[in-house]
Amino acid sequence: MLIKETEVEVKFNHRFYKNIVKGYKSKDADGFSNFINGLIAKDPDALIAGYKFGLIGKKFTDDEVADALEDSGVFDKDNPYKDLYKKVVKSGFLKAKIQLMKKSAEEDYQTIKELLNKASLKKDEKEALENQFKMTEQQYLKQKKAMEELAK
Repeated sequence: MLIKETEVEVKFNHRFYKNIVKGYKSKDADGFSNFINGLIAKDPDALIAGYKFGLIGKKFTDDEVADALEDSGVFDKDNPYKDLYKKVVKSGFLKAKIQLMKKSAEEDYQTIKELLNKASLKKDEKEALENQFKMTEQQYLKQKKAMEELAK
């Protein structure tokens, strides 16, 4: 990748993971989850973060990385999110982290589903849980489908 007339290597590995967890976090989620969810949502900021935190050696700003991606036509490709996702999952470590994310989402979904089936809930508790379940189910199914699409 060429940034500011400097050829730099981009590598997706444990170092990338450590850097993106800290550098791309929000108050609601760690940076790696934000990154994967950004790819799912087709957020250009996720592309910039992915390449920025995958750089080996010299550090560059978001703007410098964005300019390099723009100059190389990454944003104009058919599906740069899918392209980046495929590069990320080539790392066994990162693929395992994504599998863990999927498993955690599945467990959350199943837990709420099981709680709904318990007869000991009061009517208002059950209604609140049903609403939470519907939201969780929609989010889970949407994320699952999007991750399957990225992996194709």
